[in-house]
Amino acid sequence: MEGDECSFPPDSSDDHSLRGSVASSATLSRDVLVYLFGDSAVHLTLEGLGTVTVQELGRNVREALHTPESVQDVFAFWLCSPLLELQLKTRHQPYKLCRQWHDLLYRFTEASEEDISQGQSFDLRAYCLTPVQIQEEGVLRLLYEEARSNILTGRYPCDPEHWTSLGALSIALDEGTSLDSQQFTTTIREKKLSSYLPAHVTMGSGGLFSTLRGKSSRQVGLEQNLFKEYSKICTSAGSSPTQLLHQYLNTCHTLPYYGYDVA
Repeated sequence: MEGDECSFPPDSSDDHSLRGSVASSATLSRDVLVYLFGDSAVHLTLEGLGTVTVQELGRNVREALHTPESVQDVFAFWLCSPLLELQLKTRHQPYKLCRQWHDLLYRFTEASEEDISQGQSFDLRAYCLTPVQIQEEGVLRLLYEEARSNILTGRYPCDPEHWTSLGALSIALDEGTSLDSQQFTTTIREKKLSSYLPAHVTMGSGGLFSTLRGKSSRQVGLEQNLFKEYSKICTSAGSSPTQLLHQYLNTCHTLPYYGYDVA
């Protein structure tokens, strides 16, 4: 959900404590982790955390990631938990919203007391939903990791043609474009199909549904389809990391709910 769509309730249960905490944080250095897709995070030490805005935080993150100011509108900051995902605007002060998190959960969810006690994370995610011209490999990587995660978890549903193509591109990005058939099969079976195909696709082709007699025919079929797509990538004119990232993101752009066109 987007922050401008709601007004944030005051933390009435602990108002004096909140004001005191924010006041004390206005002068102290605090460590902050901003999580990225791909199992990484940006570690920042911020002065006056209680009054730092999203706009100021974005500037710090861009400096840490060495990304140009020209892509500042490509990403947004989110406060996230399994119960609620809140996109922040540049004027918001993340520390204050963290202090109000339980109130937001009470207001916008029907979760139990036990579930509401869970913490939240501070994430950097793709934001822009209009075509963007992006060439910086580091920025493309951030977009790719998020899109890949959403494809694998089924958050971005797509048909077999798309997820096979995207899986093959991920393999090319992870392993290069020079694997032969045997190397490809060995790599896939070591890392598992779930590293490259959506969870609902691989269910039944491995894990609990595998037999003692070997891999199922379904898994073999998925491997063969992936190798066919991978072979096409390897023989195409453009197979540099940047070109492969563009191919992945532009394939996602053909999906009705993904807004990036980075060519």
